Amino acid sequence: MKHIVTFEKIFPKNILAFTTDRAADFHFKKSTPILNRAQKIFLKSHAGLDSAALFNIQQIHGRRTVLGRPHQAEILKADASITNIPGVALTVRTADCLPVFLYDSKHKAIGIVHAGWKSTDKRIVIHALKAMKRKYRTQYKDVKVAFGPAMHVCCFETDRTFLRRFPEDTVLEGGKFYFDNAAANKRQLASLGVVPKNIYDKRVCTYCNKQFFSYRRDGKDTGRILSVIMLKI
Repeated sequence: MKHIVTFEKIFPKNILAFTTDRAADFHFKKSTPILNRAQKIFLKSHAGLDSAALFNIQQIHGRRTVLGRPHQAEILKADASITNIPGVALTVRTADCLPVFLYDSKHKAIGIVHAGWKSTDKRIVIHALKAMKRKYRTQYKDVKVAFGPAMHVCCFETDRTFLRRFPEDTVLEGGKFYFDNAAANKRQLASLGVVPKNIYDKRVCTYCNKQFFSYRRDGKDTGRILSVIMLKI
């Protein structure tokens, strides 16, 4: 079985971009090294990626974006990272939240975003793209975007308060409210000028598909899938 989801339909060959499944648990734990031996072997065998290339962040459900650099000295608190340095593999860890991959096809810069509903409410994708514009002169029309596996509207049951937060992306069905996180992020991207045809949604629901970890389905002790994007050297 192939244990990674890839995005060849949207990204060119100079981009390595993938999300793992539950064959390996990449849950970030402060008490242990970033990656254990089994995780390193998994990345090498399934993605051809040396674990030393990873740039890791401690996700806080905010909107902070940091610069990804080689030879990472400390783990920064953030929910997005960007870089234009080949060989730096940007990462996020999720278990229902939406991983968003960004690629500036003109200036050869990349980003990755951890877009849970809280960060989506804080417009994290907009902040990440604006950071790319400031740092790399990114023009939004040149950006290609991919959405990795995440909980979709079919399973994202929520409450009435989401009507206030996301009035256009919360639906009432069968007396229950459901949130469409992918649609909310597409709407935010479009508001900046990202071209709709340049947004690719893999449309894999982590709650429906037991090949992936799901916080909502499995509880707080579930594992995390790893999403990675890198400019190849």
